[in-house]
Amino acid sequence: MQWRWLRTMVMGIPLAGTLACSTEEGDPAASGGSGGGGGPGGSSGAGGTASAGCPASGSGEIEVRVSGLPAGVDANLIIGGPLGSRSITEDTTFGEAAGPYVLTPGRVAAPDPIVRTLFDPSLAETEFCLGDGGTHRVELDYAPVATSHRLWTNNSNGTGNLLGFVASSLTASAEVAPTISAVAGAGKDVTFDSEGNLWSMGATTADPHLMRFPHALFAASGDKAADLRIDVADVACLPAMRALAFARTGVLWVSTCGRVVGLAAEDLDASGTVTPARVIEGLEDNGDLAFDTSQNLWITDVDRVVRFGVERLEADITGGPDMELSIRDAADAGDIVATNLAFDRAGNLWVIDFGGNRISKIAGSELEATGARNVISEISITLGVAAMLERPAFDESGGLWLALDQNRFGRLGPDQLGTSTGSGAPSVPSTIITSPSMGYANRMAFYPAAADLPLHHRFGL
Repeated sequence: MQWRWLRTMVMGIPLAGTLACSTEEGDPAASGGSGGGGGPGGSSGAGGTASAGCPASGSGEIEVRVSGLPAGVDANLIIGGPLGSRSITEDTTFGEAAGPYVLTPGRVAAPDPIVRTLFDPSLAETEFCLGDGGTHRVELDYAPVATSHRLWTNNSNGTGNLLGFVASSLTASAEVAPTISAVAGAGKDVTFDSEGNLWSMGATTADPHLMRFPHALFAASGDKAADLRIDVADVACLPAMRALAFARTGVLWVSTCGRVVGLAAEDLDASGTVTPARVIEGLEDNGDLAFDTSQNLWITDVDRVVRFGVERLEADITGGPDMELSIRDAADAGDIVATNLAFDRAGNLWVIDFGGNRISKIAGSELEATGARNVISEISITLGVAAMLERPAFDESGGLWLALDQNRFGRLGPDQLGTSTGSGAPSVPSTIITSPSMGYANRMAFYPAAADLPLHHRFGL
C-alpha cells in the first residue's frame, strides 16, 4: 500500500462521534456493548470509547462510501492511522493495519464558469478503532452550502432586500426571477466570511450596525433573522455604515462615518457592542474598501483612492495613508471620482465612478509606489447614462458583474474589459439580467469568491 502524510484545515464541518473498535462486521462487541448494527458511523456501530484494548498488531478492512457529490467531483477525506495518512477521494475498500484511526474531512467545490458550488462534509464519527480481522465502514456525506453557486445582491426598494440568483440562470441575457428572495433588514453592503455566512449592515437606524446570517438560512426564501447583531462603539453620526471587507486574517474592516475601523475576529463571535481593535482616522469622506493581493487596504476618499500597508494594520494606526491616488480617465480625459473598488486576479485595481457612469482599470504596476500619485487609467469603460453603477464582483471566468438601472444588472465579459469606451459610444454589457420587482441593486457578491482573487471568502489557495 502507498501512504502519504498530509495536513488539512477543516472549516465549519459538522462532526460527532467517538473512538470505537471494530472486530468483525456485525459483531456486537464492536459497538462497546450497545449492540451491532451499522449506521453512518460504521458497519460495526459507532459506540464505545478509545481504550488500551485497541490492537497494536494485525490487520483489518476499511470501507469508505461517499454520497451527495455530483459526478466528477472528488471527495476530500484524510484517514490517519498507524502507518500514516491516506487521502480518499471516492468510494473505496482497502486493507490496513489494525489500530486507532482519525478522520479529517474537507470541503470540496464543483466547477462552474460563474460561481462554484461548495459542499460541506458530514461524518458521524471522527475516530474509530480497527480490530484485527475486522471491517469498519466510513460514510462521508456531502451537502451544498446554501449561499454558494449564486450571485447575491441587496437593495432597499424591491420585493426582498437580499436576492440570490443561481449561476445557471446567469449564462445569457434573460428575464430571471431570484432563486432566493429574503427579507432580512440588510443594508447597502453585503459580504461573506470564509464559512459562507452572509454579513450585512443594518438597513435602518433601528437595526444594528452589523448582522450575520448563517448560510443554512438561505436554502429557501422568506424572512431571515440574524444570529449575530453587532454595534460598533463610538459611532454617533449618520449614515453610520458605508462598506465592509474581511481581511484574510479574519478581521472585519468597516467603513463608518468619519473613520475606518477593524474588528478583531474574536470579537465577532457574539452579539453586542464591539470596541474596534484598529482605527483609521483623518480621512475626508471615506467610502468603499478593498484588499489587494498583499492585503494592503484601499479606501475611496472623496476624489482619491488611498492605501494603508498591511504591516500598519497589525498595530495602532497613526499618520496618513502610504499612497494617495488621483485618477484621470483614459477615454474622455476627465477626472475619475472613485466610489467603489475591486481587484482582479492579476492585481489590477478597478474603480467605479458612479457620477460618470464609468468603470476604470488602474494597472497593478501603478499601485506599488508611495506618496501622492496622479495616474491615467489603463482602461476606462463608459456605460449608458441610466446605469446606477454600484459595487462590482468578478466571476470565475474573469467577467465583471455590476448593478445597472432599475430591475437590471449585468456582466462585462473579459473581452469588453480590455477595450476603452467613451460617453459618445458607451458599452452595453454582454449579459443583461432583468428581474422584475428587484428594484435597484447594490453590491454584487459571489460565494465563494474565485480562488485567485484577494478575498477572504475565496475557496482554494
